[in-house]
Amino acid sequence: IVPIAAGGSRYDLANGQTLCISCHSRKTSAESRCRRHELM
Repeated sequence: IVPIAAGGSRYDLANGQTLCISCHSRKTSAESRCRRHELM
């Protein structure tokens, strides 16, 4: 799975992942922290 922010395709079904709300929030938060760290 390639995040859209990292160049992943929004419309490629192979780039999709089904997550519950809790897991989605956790994954989004982790990816945001990673992106912020890369910008420093």
